[in-house]
Amino acid sequence: MNATELMLGDWVLMRGTPVQVRAIGVNTIRFSDMLITEPLENIEPIPLTPEILEQNGFVPIRQNAVEPYYWQYFDKKDGSIVNAFRRIYRGLWIECSNATTEASTNKQCEFVHELQHVIKNTEIEMEVVL
Repeated sequence: MNATELMLGDWVLMRGTPVQVRAIGVNTIRFSDMLITEPLENIEPIPLTPEILEQNGFVPIRQNAVEPYYWQYFDKKDGSIVNAFRRIYRGLWIECSNATTEASTNKQCEFVHELQHVIKNTEIEMEVVL
């Protein structure tokens, strides 16, 4: 992984274990609950799976020929919506719409940290947990 791909709080794999990024250096990353830094070559992204979506409050909505899988996260406090849908041959796409700020985005996401970036950039108050 490249350090420029990461933000504080991102979930990644360090030697196969999920950890959150707490500090980013040029060639090293520091993680929560650890005072050690880790070389970037030991860091891998976490694939974004249906199980991770559902663990974070996404509800499966429908399955059809155009969108084989479709999940939705709805924030009852402010009405913000995050949609996740898998397009045939095009991977998983995330659509965010912040009801308070009217910010929105649509981006392809293969990994958990990319989902986290889309949510942060749309200013939706949602924390991804593993």
